Amino acid sequence: MNSPLVSIIIPAYNSEKYIGATIQNALRQTWMNKEIIVIDDGSTDHTLSILMSYENQDIKILTQANNGASSARNLGLSIATGDFVQFLDADDLLENNKIELQIRKLLENPDSIAFGSCTRFNTKANLHLSNRSLHSFISELEQPIELIKKIYGCDKNIPGSMIETHAWLAPTNIIKKAGLWNEELSYNDDGEFFLRVILHAKSIIYLPDAVALYRKDDKNTLSTLSGYKSLLSSVKALNIMSDTLKNYLSPKEYFYCFHRSYREVELMSFPAHKELSTYCRYKRLQISKFSGIYEASEIKLGGGVINAVAKYLNWRLARYLQYIKKYLGI
Repeated sequence: MNSPLVSIIIPAYNSEKYIGATIQNALRQTWMNKEIIVIDDGSTDHTLSILMSYENQDIKILTQANNGASSARNLGLSIATGDFVQFLDADDLLENNKIELQIRKLLENPDSIAFGSCTRFNTKANLHLSNRSLHSFISELEQPIELIKKIYGCDKNIPGSMIETHAWLAPTNIIKKAGLWNEELSYNDDGEFFLRVILHAKSIIYLPDAVALYRKDDKNTLSTLSGYKSLLSSVKALNIMSDTLKNYLSPKEYFYCFHRSYREVELMSFPAHKELSTYCRYKRLQISKFSGIYEASEIKLGGGVINAVAKYLNWRLARYLQYIKKYLGI
């Protein structure tokens, strides 16, 4: 396999603002043997017409009714013919040599997957922030479970770190073993998917110079993803991931891996979705009982005043204040 084919799969929904730049970026990759598959997920703007102007033998354009990014990625996988797969969101970018750096290393390490560092950028403010420092505790070659322990924060002395979807490059055969994207998830679908991919790999290669670029212009974080659908998806993903890892981790590692995450969704669900908040509290208590650890997770809800109310008075009161402020527009 001297020059394996790489399938670059790009789901797009109402992405007229950035999709052209993302396709051009994929075309500029220094790894020449590639196919680009873009799936329009029922866009209502000019995304599809822009896509059709790019269609040729190397760029395949697919369409589907709006069903979410996971569904679009699965459709892309169904026609991909590459030996390796690169997922790329419609508003994100890659450094031009990102794929080449990873694929050359993967060819030396069969049955492995690779990820690189990520720079977050904001077009409007010309802001660039690198997460390389977050990965400073990760070695160039990691065993699957050891990497999971590090990025999930299973050791309270090592901060957890997310790995963006497009930071990864994986052999198609490993993805097939791991299974398709879970289309029931709309949030943290990438975390659940790549957990399975990691567990099916022999080893994981970290190349900090293989850089993915994550656009922050219009992206949301968990602090703003307070809608029921996103919160429910986050809980579903946590349930799947915690069940998957329960037999791989010690009780202590399991506690630090998941207790904080359920706590975060518990806080964000209150008071708009009290039943979901109560469920997350129940899951935290289960985790504490299983691990024998009853430490309180740190509460961070917002600015200094809100955090002080949460710390010294009551976090529910702090959330009520946030809720009132949001809906009164003050």
